[in-house]
Amino acid sequence: MNQGSLRRRLERVESRASQTSTMTGIRIVFCHAREGRPTGVSVLGPGGRLVWLDPPAGCREGEQVQEEDQLVPDRMAA
Repeated sequence: MNQGSLRRRLERVESRASQTSTMTGIRIVFCHAREGRPTGVSVLGPGGRLVWLDPPAGCREGEQVQEEDQLVPDRMAA
């Protein structure tokens, strides 16, 4: 699976999650990590964008998660 395919799948999951969460009150929590260590927790905010719920150092709660913190490297493509 290449990075573009993975990104499209993630976008579909986020889109469906945002629709589901508004209809049923379900909240999906995303855990972020760098080098195997937890760095923060985010949720889907307004417009379906990820915002920090429990931010890492240098970020604020409610602030939009930057793209570099959202990317999941595709280890199989290497």
